[in-house]
Amino acid sequence: MKYVIQEHHNLQVLYVDNLMYETENRNLLNELTEGIKEGKKNLVVSLNQVQFLNSTGLRFLISLLTKTRNSGGDTVLIHVPEQVKKLLVMTKLQSIFPIFDSLDMVEAAEIFEKQTALSDSESIN
Repeated sequence: MKYVIQEHHNLQVLYVDNLMYETENRNLLNELTEGIKEGKKNLVVSLNQVQFLNSTGLRFLISLLTKTRNSGGDTVLIHVPEQVKKLLVMTKLQSIFPIFDSLDMVEAAEIFEKQTALSDSESIN
């Protein structure tokens, strides 16, 4: 697995080419969790290099989503290949993951701010 994690203000951006192997995913999840603990609670995952996604990869994405949301942040998927989009639709996961064709960091920050404001207002009501 090849991956790069970039950090921008309160978010991490993950570029990854493969999510099929449990051990590698666990190590990557631990690294991203450290960033979340440091306050980078929002995550953008670029999947444009992922050719195939299996149940291991789906579990990894759900784990990321759970960790970020539990910390008050969120996970957004970008550059999702058509094959992966079909799997997300079949598993109904497209309804829980915000998915975008592309995203610059300014747009990402705005999206995360809006989602935080929405979740704050929901918790008040």
